[in-house]
Amino acid sequence: MKFFFSVLSVLLAMPAQALLEDVSLEVVVEAFESQQKCETNGENFWQLKKVETPLGVVPASYPPFRSYNLRFSQYGCELGEKGAIVIAPGRGESSIEYYETAIDYIAMGYSPVFVIDHRGQGFSPRLLPNQDMGHIGDFQDYVNDLAAATDMIEQILEADFGRYDEPLFYTSNSMGGAIGIGYFQMVGQNNPYHSAAILGSMIYVNYASFIDASKEPLLKSALINAGNQMEYLTHTIARRRCNKGLCEEYSSKSFVDYDPNKLQFKPDTEIIMTHSEARFNMKKYFWNKVDWSGLAAAEYQRGVLSENWSTVQIGGATNQFARESSGYNEIMRSPTELKKMA
Repeated sequence: MKFFFSVLSVLLAMPAQALLEDVSLEVVVEAFESQQKCETNGENFWQLKKVETPLGVVPASYPPFRSYNLRFSQYGCELGEKGAIVIAPGRGESSIEYYETAIDYIAMGYSPVFVIDHRGQGFSPRLLPNQDMGHIGDFQDYVNDLAAATDMIEQILEADFGRYDEPLFYTSNSMGGAIGIGYFQMVGQNNPYHSAAILGSMIYVNYASFIDASKEPLLKSALINAGNQMEYLTHTIARRRCNKGLCEEYSSKSFVDYDPNKLQFKPDTEIIMTHSEARFNMKKYFWNKVDWSGLAAAEYQRGVLSENWSTVQIGGATNQFARESSGYNEIMRSPTELKKMA
């Protein structure tokens, strides 16, 4: 199947059938808490799936497993008339936060909807003892995880839905865009996706936006004034810190462990990244009000060992994440790599 890589081409053609803001929170919470079923077969509308992926680069503190157990969510129980869709979220996001998005897509004829929990976040195991730290050993691990998840999703579609010629689509937010582009470059003409909509992609690592000017005014000013060199400075700073043994430390003084008391809606501020208080409260509901401990215990217990996960919450990113993501982005944008998607 030929791959047509078209930014926004899929989403811009969709009719406006999304849930209205004034009912979105109520609808999603009710559906989740009632364990919404599919009308066609009575199965759970939301299902958590697992796929084993290569272990990749993990810290010495990580349990001695042979592989990594990546999680992803499946929404919907029948094949949509337009095909199925895979969503790759941004850094720090969990697949459960896309419950409303899945409802909207299914109403538009795209089903089932699969949402990836990237390595170290969401329902997937954390890599460091501190569960709040966003960390990655090698950015390529994200890409390899997506490849394994895509293979598993194709198997699910064949086994459970009898898919033959219906298309599979890809869309993403932020970091999920960089992961998707890396995947498209890796698989080339063997890409199983019909087309992709890459939204707000992490083409450059905009490190300056995460810097608190009140705490690090000189660093923020330097990064902003650097312009196109900002990513290079990010990579240099993170690499030097890693060389000092600080790879597993937060990459900024403004990056800290997650504090539920500080998750407050502040309109028109960059850190909130939404104008919708209802959608903000939806994230707050899944992060703060849902007790995931039972699910975590059932999913991850391995005898005396337990993969490091108990909540979908996550805090700031580490120096190694900054080093790996900025370095990977530079390679990903090279003409040689971009041609692999043609």
